[in-house]
Formats: sequence, C-alpha cells, structure tokens
Amino acid sequence: APPAPARKSPSALPLEDSASPASSDEPGSASRPRENVSVSVSSRFEASRRRKEQAEEYRHLIWGESWKEKVERIRQVSLYRHYPSWALNAVMVKGGDDLRQELLASQIIEQFSAIWREAGLPLWLQATKVLVTSSTA
Repeated sequence: APPAPARKSPSALPLEDSASPASSDEPGSASRPRENVSVSVSSRFEASRRRKEQAEEYRHLIWGESWKEKVERIRQVSLYRHYPSWALNAVMVKGGDDLRQELLASQIIEQFSAIWREAGLPLWLQATKVLVTSSTA
C-alpha cells in the first residue's frame, strides 16, 4: 500500500492575520497618527469568516477528515444509503488479549464525560463500547 501523504505541521503553515490593520512598513508610520482607525462591521465580519475558514483548513490538515465527512462520503457510495436505519459505526477488533483494561478505561471515560456534562463544562469525551465475546478475553 502506498504511504499516506505527510501532513504539514501547524508551524509550517502560513498564518494570515486578516484582522490586523494595514502594514506599518512605511517610514515614519509609527509616529504618524492614522487617518482611519475605525474598522467597518463588514470588514470585521469578513476577517472573522476568514479566520474560521483558516481554522477549519488547519484542523483538516492536522486531523484529516471529520467523522461527519467520513460518514457522508461512505453513505454516498453505500448500496443501503436509502434505508432510514443506515448508520456507520467505528469498530476495533482485538483477539487474544485481556480486555479488562480497555473496559475499565471506557468506564472511566464515560464517568468523566458525565461529570463534565453535569458541571456544564464545554468539554466532551466519546467513550468506546467494549464487547467481550469470550471468557478468556
């Protein structure tokens, strides 16, 4: 299989500060008062929109496609996409391992998620479901 394309590190990506005022590279611009310091609402909106788009691009470069994007991409090619019950689930399969640690970790993650939700914190965790299928696992 061909190797996955290398992702750029965030430090290698160009940063565009679209909200910053005009450049002060002109001689004497630091000592000269600016004629127009007000920023229109539309330019602020545009700067905010560009920052959001740029953040989304960086997330995509670092983490790859989101789960929602992956689900939609796979749904488009699925023969069963027209069924209302169609869903995509991520699954990990392990064999010959003791799964008690994974089960405990999943339970701890669920508890932290519940605690943070009750506290109203803007944090989330997604616990995995662990299904043990044999007495030796």
